[in-house]
Amino acid sequence: MIYYTDDNDDHLPHMHEWLVSTRNKSSQSVVDGKKPNGQRYNRNQDITTGTIYPYLKNQDIYLCPTDKIALKRLGQWSTWSDFSYAISGPAMDDRNPRVYNAKYASWAEPDKSFTFMEEALAAPLNDGHMWPNTWDVLATRHRGSGGGFGVNGQGNPRETAGLGNILMGDARVETWSKQKFKTYGYQKGNSRLWKPYGKVTQPSP
Repeated sequence: MIYYTDDNDDHLPHMHEWLVSTRNKSSQSVVDGKKPNGQRYNRNQDITTGTIYPYLKNQDIYLCPTDKIALKRLGQWSTWSDFSYAISGPAMDDRNPRVYNAKYASWAEPDKSFTFMEEALAAPLNDGHMWPNTWDVLATRHRGSGGGFGVNGQGNPRETAGLGNILMGDARVETWSKQKFKTYGYQKGNSRLWKPYGKVTQPSP
């Protein structure tokens, strides 16, 4: 992320283009409409066109090692299984530049705001960005039963042992428990976790 902002006048990757961008060319080898692994090529799911792919140059990075073993989308929103992470929608949204310009220099406390988060499989992990609502929540499948957060009646809402990873604005990875996310992140759009700019009224850890 730091390299990206250095090359783009301090702008952060746009929430709609970091994963897939219609403006960029594909780096995949496609023959007769199929990828080398035999799967049908889908331009709308080609992560090599995303704006941060030139900085990563490896599709495997988009997928959590745990998910490589057993990644199951619920299918209600998407069966796309090439990525595990979602970018912060509020932090990468420049639609109201008078309020926020989506520049890294505008972040008040980068160590308390996130750039990417593992999103719960029970949530609509289909668009690559997440917001402080009832659907977009931290994945908590790294400990315990792995049943997930429990969104929309899916997963295990009583699971308390689960852990999920969050990439913060200062490039550190923090591991949060489900309880910690409920306390400081769940539907808390005016917390520093979700709102990197301006003043906030909700607490941070």
